[in-house]
Amino acid sequence: MYVPAAATDEDVDQRIVEAAARLTADGAVTGWAALRWCGVPYVDGLDSDGRAPLPVPLALGRGRGRAPAGAMATRAALGVDDVAVVDGLRVTAPLRALVDQARWCDDPRELVVLLDQTRGAGLVTRVELARDPVGRRASPAQGRLRSVLALSSARSRSPQETRLRLVCRLDLGIERLLENATILDPAGRFVAEVDLLDPDHGVALEYDGSVHRSAARHASDVARSESLLDVGLEVVSVVGRAGLDPVVLGRRLASARRRAQRLVPRFRAVIRPL
Repeated sequence: MYVPAAATDEDVDQRIVEAAARLTADGAVTGWAALRWCGVPYVDGLDSDGRAPLPVPLALGRGRGRAPAGAMATRAALGVDDVAVVDGLRVTAPLRALVDQARWCDDPRELVVLLDQTRGAGLVTRVELARDPVGRRASPAQGRLRSVLALSSARSRSPQETRLRLVCRLDLGIERLLENATILDPAGRFVAEVDLLDPDHGVALEYDGSVHRSAARHASDVARSESLLDVGLEVVSVVGRAGLDPVVLGRRLASARRRAQRLVPRFRAVIRPL
């Protein structure tokens, strides 16, 4: 097998293709790699730290052999509906890919992150995820996937937004949060769309990624926060992974809630249909 001399392991798609090249005719790429290949956004093939490359998951099916370096494998049987050919590569269907990823995912929150992005891409539905498998007993991996289904949302637009929501719900005990709510002023005019809204306390939470670092974007964010303040909403901006620390975020939210008590709520929150 040959690849161009310029090919590098830093190209996640190159890693996927090279691992797939060692499969027999019965095997398929699965897990996070299959989901990326099928178009699920933000799946970068890196661990939750954003640095370490993840092994490429392979489903060997009835094929022999073992996973090559940089890959890992499952020999669980592949059904007829479990495999599709996408852009010339044999991959498992999104539902099967999620189940296989659940075999290896030690962090339930990261499984929710992947589940959110897959649902948001329209590749699986909540009904499909909750349905019993036809003709075979549910596997432990399916049980693990179902156990986090109640924490999942098809409205999440990025992994960090999901992580922020999970910190608020699981660590800080905030049960009622509206995702990607459209904020309108008293006249019904658009003010902003916020990542997460705590409507009971008048606080909006925003995750600011790298796109917010430019001077122009920062100026826009400041003006946006002032517009939200004008209609009675305090804004908590979370920057980087350090901002997701439950202790730090809890203190910031408590302060924002106290400030919000002095404001007169003049906003209306609308949840747009997916």
